[in-house]
Amino acid sequence: MDLEYRVSGLKEKYEKTIEEIEILDSYIANANLNRLNRFIVEPLPIKRSIEKTKELHKRLENELNELSSEYKKLMNEYGLKPKEDPIEQVEDLDAILLGIKGKDTSNFWKAYDDFAKIAGENVEYTFDMINRKLAQYTWRIVQLKVQYILDHKRIGGENIDNNEMIEYIIEEIDELKEDIDLIKSVTNIISEYNKIMDFEAPEKLEEIKRDIEIIDKFRRIK
Repeated sequence: MDLEYRVSGLKEKYEKTIEEIEILDSYIANANLNRLNRFIVEPLPIKRSIEKTKELHKRLENELNELSSEYKKLMNEYGLKPKEDPIEQVEDLDAILLGIKGKDTSNFWKAYDDFAKIAGENVEYTFDMINRKLAQYTWRIVQLKVQYILDHKRIGGENIDNNEMIEYIIEEIDELKEDIDLIKSVTNIISEYNKIMDFEAPEKLEEIKRDIEIIDKFRRIK
């Protein structure tokens, strides 16, 4: 079987099954809430309806387990450590498809090498430390980012300079000033990752690299 066909078919089944499970989860939760709420206006779901929904939920969970087994078989075939979470499994399939389609990762690795030169020996530890530090100021950073973009547009600017924006944000947050070069470099890695992948970057550098290495592996196989 063609590898791209195999992986894309598996991914499509995963996404459909996960979506259906989420819909049923929501239905069951609302039905149980309505049964407890004396002031609900709508008619209460009958017990048989909820039981049938739970039976369907169980069947979908079994389907998901079968898809997970197929995913793990695929990962083992290519010497890759499988994930356990279904959402992360779909993300792995995304990365494999990007590799099969020949996605270029060179800019990511350039950003990684630039960071490694600054970070020294403890590359992963330094990256994770900076990421944790940035997480402490997430809301403030979001506010400043929005303000920067609005100001940039107001004066007629077009393309946003990522490094310029970071400098603006750090100038407003004293606690980040001492790590400005590392923060720029970490942000560049995440930015390049996000240009490649369709989902949010993991917190740890080890996980970020793993996704890009999967792409590289399947690009070579192709």
